[in-house]
Order: sequence, then C-alpha cells, then structure tokens
Amino acid sequence: MAVSKTALPGSNPGTPAEIMEGGRSPIPTLVGTNPGTPALEISMPVRSPKSEGGLFHKSMKIQGFKDTISWYNQNAEKYAKATISTASPDQIEAFTHLLSPKAIILDAGCGAGRDTHILTQKGFIVTGLDISSGLLDVARKTYPTLTFVEGNMLNIPFPEKHFDGVWSHASLVHMETTEAVIRALKEYYRVLKQNGILHVLVKAQTGKQKTAVVTDSRSNHERFFQYFTKEELILLLKQTGFQIISIDQQKETDVGTVRARADVEWIVVLASK
Repeated sequence: MAVSKTALPGSNPGTPAEIMEGGRSPIPTLVGTNPGTPALEISMPVRSPKSEGGLFHKSMKIQGFKDTISWYNQNAEKYAKATISTASPDQIEAFTHLLSPKAIILDAGCGAGRDTHILTQKGFIVTGLDISSGLLDVARKTYPTLTFVEGNMLNIPFPEKHFDGVWSHASLVHMETTEAVIRALKEYYRVLKQNGILHVLVKAQTGKQKTAVVTDSRSNHERFFQYFTKEELILLLKQTGFQIISIDQQKETDVGTVRARADVEWIVVLASK
C-alpha cells in the first residue's frame, strides 16, 4: 500500500507525553515531514460528564493521560463490569490465527484482564501488562491464576525478542503525543521475536480533532483520547519497522460489538516484525 508522505497531525506541543521523565518532550520529526516544522497545535475541548445513577466514582477533572489513569484506578471494578462483555472475538481470532500453538503473548494495556483470560483459554501463554494499579487489582482478583505485571508501555519490563505476539487493543488511545505512540510501537517491536505478530486497535479520527476529552457510555465520565487516521497509523508502523498485514476502519455498530456506539469508529491493524 502506497503511503502519502504528508505531515501527520500532531499533538499539543505543550502537553507532556505519557509518564515521560523531564516534563515536556520535543515534537517528533516523522517520515515525510519537514525537519523543524512543528506539528499542529490541537485544542482539547472539555465536555461535561454524564451522570447515570451514580454508577461511577465522583466526577474528576480530566485533562490528559495521568488524570485518565487516575480515574481508572478509582473506578476499576465498575469499569471492568461495564466492559466485560465488549470483547472482539473476530479480531482475537484473526490475531491468533497467525500464531503458533502455545505462543507467548503480551497483552499490552490489559486493563482488568478480559482479553488476557480469553487468549489464555485458547491455549496461549499470556502476560497482561498495564500501568493502572486499580485495574490490575481487579484482574488479579478475577483471574488469580494468570500473570499480570504493572508497567509502562514506553518501557516494557521484558527483554528483547521475548514474545511471539503483542495484543495492543485500544491501548494507545490515551497517549497524549505522537512521540509517545512511537515510543510504544518501538517497545512492541523490541520485545517481539522476529516475524512476531502485532495487533493494534485505535480510535479513528473522523473529524478535525486529533485529541479530545470526551464522555462515552462505557465510562459515563470524561477520558482523554487521541485519534488516528489509517494513513497516519501505516506511517507510524512502517517508521518503527513493522510490515503491514492488514488494516481496516470499522464502525463499532458494524462489527457486532455488544452495546455498540453509533458515533465510534475503530482502526484495526495486524502487522509483523
């Protein structure tokens, strides 16, 4: 697939990257951009959170990644219950079809362990990784025989070429900058074995906003999101060394998701090292 060498929409230069030491980080130069040209500055409008029967913890002011993780920590059990039935069996099947039996998989951004459990049931050796201690507490309580590790996707605590597959299912969507996404993809590449398989699911950018703080029916509260275009994601994956196997943009209502949201679109990618 040909990739147009156009500048990608960037993230806010004044916004700190995900858990990055040293505060602010420089705007990255991507393939096809002009060195020294800053990315577009994106405003992040804040919408008021919905309140439906007090299902979740008291309202928090959300501005970015750290606030979103704090919200997950405080609402972990209820969020886990709200999303337990929203797995993506077709995407899991497509991913695992490319792996050998008993392959070693990293569930990067495992949350409360739903997909870690599903992949383990299929006979794979799976480790769940997440930065939210609250969600990991729920995961360990719900699936006590499975392996969960608290850690940052920007510095994955595993050696090079350790995993046969990396499952990154809606795990990059809360990162604040393009640079943070690149760092995570480089980490995925590092820990994958040669010819290893990567699954990535991100929210599609369908309007002008690259980032936003929004409320949806899964959380009934504000969360920070970064959105992606297909062209951007192809460019980022190729820049970090991956070969694209397949890429598709789908409306949530078209893929059989339980409690699908009509206004949400996703991009799903399979790639190899």
